[in-house]
Amino acid sequence: DARAKISQVTEPRGISEGPHWDVENQVLYFVDIRGQAILRYNPATGQTTQAYI
Repeated sequence: DARAKISQVTEPRGISEGPHWDVENQVLYFVDIRGQAILRYNPATGQTTQAYI
């Protein structure tokens, strides 16, 4: 879609991968390999939370 918009939503991470959009909760999950963390981004609030693994 030519109308798609790409935006940076968190501060830079080492190596991020595995994005997963949770339709029910309307949040994006992804992994920061170097930071050893799982992150959740909520576009409605702009808040990013993380859990270290």
